[in-house]
Amino acid sequence: MKDSFGSTADGSLTIKIENVNRPPELKKVGSKKVKEGETLSFNLNASDPDQEDQGKLSFSAQGIPSGATFDKNNGSFSWTPGDDQQGEYQITFTVTDSGGLSGSTTCKITVEDVPPPAPPENK
Repeated sequence: MKDSFGSTADGSLTIKIENVNRPPELKKVGSKKVKEGETLSFNLNASDPDQEDQGKLSFSAQGIPSGATFDKNNGSFSWTPGDDQQGEYQITFTVTDSGGLSGSTTCKITVEDVPPPAPPENK
């Protein structure tokens, strides 16, 4: 260092760079179609750019239809819609890291109606 009088001095400076937590990323699920009585299953795919958060991600969901199951630990979803559940459903999935940061994606599920079988004809 040099001051305004031209004197110099040597010294050392330590700089500590700490990691900044970055949010996890949840890959898009996209739209899904299923017929009443058939099973729809899929797993969420998430990653975190921070190595220390790998394996420490948790999942949550809003808008889960009645009868569906969702595992908050591994992000697996499964549902067999009943006879009266035709229509569209929108679910928002979220992944959260150990630092509280999160990423989300929305999935639209369309349940197609399956008409009941025709009664046998009497002859």
